[in-house]
Amino acid sequence: QILSDLKKEYPTLLGLTGLDLGVEQDFAVACSYYDIDYYCYVAYAQIYEGWNKLPESVTENYLKLLNSSVGYTILSEGKFSPKKNFSKKLKIISQSDFIIYVPVPHLEKENDIFIRELFTKDKVVFIL
Repeated sequence: QILSDLKKEYPTLLGLTGLDLGVEQDFAVACSYYDIDYYCYVAYAQIYEGWNKLPESVTENYLKLLNSSVGYTILSEGKFSPKKNFSKKLKIISQSDFIIYVPVPHLEKENDIFIRELFTKDKVVFIL
C-alpha cells in the first residue's frame, strides 16, 4: 500500500534496490506490480556466483529482476565483502528521497549508521 500511495503522489517515482535476496528482491517485485520503475545498485559483479548451493531458480529470478530494471550500477569488482555490501546500502540511502527501511536484527552498528543517514530524509517508513 505504501508504494501505491507514493506512486499516486509522485507519478515519476523510481525505486532503488540492491537486489539482495529477500526484502530487496521483494521490493523490486512490488515496484513491478505497482508499475514503478526501479534502479539497482549492485554491491559487486556476479553477486550470484556465491549462490551455488541455492536452487538455480534463485539466480534466474535475480537476473530476471536485474534485467527488468531501468538500469543498474555495479559498485565494485571482485568477490563479496561486508564493506562492499555496507557501501551499497549507504549509496541507496543517500540517493533516495523517501525510504522504506527494514533493520537487520543482528547488525546493530550498521543499523545505527543507516538510521543517522535516514534522519536527513523527508520521509522514512520503518518496517520493524
